[in-house]
Amino acid sequence: MIVVFGGAFNPPTIAHYEVAKHMIKRSGVSKLLFVPVGDHYEKAGLVPAFHRVNMLKKVTQILPKTSVSTIEIDADCALKTMETLESIQNLYPEAEIAFVMGADNLYDLPNWYAYERLIETFKFMVLNRQNLEVKGFIEEHFPENKEKFILIDDFTALNISSTQYRSDTGAPNLVLPEVEAYIKQHSLY
Repeated sequence: MIVVFGGAFNPPTIAHYEVAKHMIKRSGVSKLLFVPVGDHYEKAGLVPAFHRVNMLKKVTQILPKTSVSTIEIDADCALKTMETLESIQNLYPEAEIAFVMGADNLYDLPNWYAYERLIETFKFMVLNRQNLEVKGFIEEHFPENKEKFILIDDFTALNISSTQYRSDTGAPNLVLPEVEAYIKQHSLY
């Protein structure tokens, strides 16, 4: 199984690192792809994709079985999750693809573009955050596809965010030392 971990990664934090580390230890996971959003993605304060990719490469040098995909960066426009996952499936036609998401995003899934096709086609690794009732939500909203959801209950979420880092760049232990050095070298935040 190839796990897709999408996000802005502006910058990649210790929390992103820990999630990825946890995912690649799971049985059946052969690879984890970090998929940063492209520059078309409208988000205030988003540093250029080039830098976000380079910061993620610092993370992948430490974590085995991980790499960075530039599918969304190379696209001419912002991609929907369905489009990204289809592109990855085309690159790895024999692989099962699973998308990592937090439980908070699971609750919003019915509002996503082509969400029914997305659920029928791909798997979802759901990190239970904020003690949400994930299992009940899946059974109520996606009863025919509940086997497509892999609940990750054995991960303790870290209360660390990229926003937190950008707000207080002097705060310790929010990013890996290698990422911190890159940020300082390029005066990113």
